[in-house]
Formats: sequence, structure tokens, C-alpha cells
Amino acid sequence: MAHDRTAFKKYIHQMIQDEWREEGEKGLHQLLERGREFQLADVLTGGGAVLFPHAAIARCGHQSAAAVHAALDSGSDRVLAVGVLHALSDEMEAARVRVAQGSDPSKEELWGIQGPGLQGHAHWESEFSLLHFQKLWETEIKRRKIKAPELIMRYPFWLEENRSNFLT
Repeated sequence: MAHDRTAFKKYIHQMIQDEWREEGEKGLHQLLERGREFQLADVLTGGGAVLFPHAAIARCGHQSAAAVHAALDSGSDRVLAVGVLHALSDEMEAARVRVAQGSDPSKEELWGIQGPGLQGHAHWESEFSLLHFQKLWETEIKRRKIKAPELIMRYPFWLEENRSNFLT
């Protein structure tokens, strides 16, 4: 069954906008307050990482908010947020299928990391995996009335199940 990836991208982005509208500023602030419960800044200052899901904001926004607080409370002047690059184009899906059928992922043109400021492909521009994090980041920066640390966003396109090969 063929998928209309353009329609799916529009749908998912509209759904996210609707979620934000439904939460409103008050709801986003409540999610940010719930996120304070986790106290994860020490994880980052100790050299660790904070992972969070990218599902509906009402279900897991407090987890994204915990990551926002950890990053801001860590005192870092630069924050790296790593999302996931979903196969939202026919080209990306074809590459994913080829690799699933045994093709070498490192030979695929799309294999690698995308993001703002990087040359190459721009599939990341329609990616949704970090949108809730970004929205909560911007909301908390505004709420705290602080200068934001540099936020670097990156989106790996893995193409394979054995992700350890991606780094070699």
C-alpha cells in the first residue's frame, strides 16, 4: 500500500499545532512545572544525556519539559538536541527499504546527520521529533526571561536496525 507522505507531513504538523492550541500557554506552563519534578541537570553536568519521547504533548510533554529544565539548569552555554529523522519522503523510504533488503547503509546518499546549519539534505525541515521540545524550550526561555543557550538540533537518518554501525 502506497503512503501519501506529503499528506502525512501536513497531518502530523497540523496535529501538533492543534495540540499546542489545546494546551494553550497555561497548559504548556503546567507541563513545564511537572517537568521540574525530575531534577536532571546533574545528569548533564556529569556528562550524561537525557532522553525523552516525541509522542503527544499531553501524554509526554512533561518528559520533554524535564529535558528543557535539565538543559537550562545545567548552566551550559550550548545544548545538543538529537531528534530522529523519520522517512517522510518517498526518497527516504526507498533508502530505508533498500537497506532493509540488505543494501549497505553507508552507501546510501541520505545516510547521515542533517540539521540547521549543515550542508546537504534538508529533510529535517519537515521533521517533527523535536517540535514539542522546541515549543517548551521557547516557552520556558520566555517564562524565565533569560538569554537562551545555543540550541543545536541534529537529526540522524539511521536507515538500519543496528545503530552501532552508524558511528563507525
